[in-house]
Amino acid sequence: MPPDGISPAQLHKALDLTPHAAAAEFADWTWGQTGSVFLDCDDELEVVDTDWSDETVQELVGHWRTASALMERVYALECWLERDPTAHFAQLLEVALAAASDPAISGSNDEQETNSRELDGGLPATVIPVPPSIAA
Repeated sequence: MPPDGISPAQLHKALDLTPHAAAAEFADWTWGQTGSVFLDCDDELEVVDTDWSDETVQELVGHWRTASALMERVYALECWLERDPTAHFAQLLEVALAAASDPAISGSNDEQETNSRELDGGLPATVIPVPPSIAA
């Protein structure tokens, strides 16, 4: 793994058109960058008091549909990984690491700061650090 990890933007560039695309979406979920309030909020977020107008409810329905579809794709990837963990994880890692070393995908540091999948002014991407337990 690269010392600085692989940014969500890099993962999307490398994986979005592959059967492994859900791994990049998983990275978005991990870093709270899905664009869905149901996946991006955590226990440290302050409660927001809002009206329960039809517009608000419809917006939440859209967020739920986004979250549900993303989680279905992540679950499908999980099932695929579990069918043959060694071979399938190696295949996924090979594709992701190729992205990190490909200049056409990795781009400049400026490009890495912007997530290519920001939704409606979503959060900017952060570089995914590699946990010590994985890097070893």
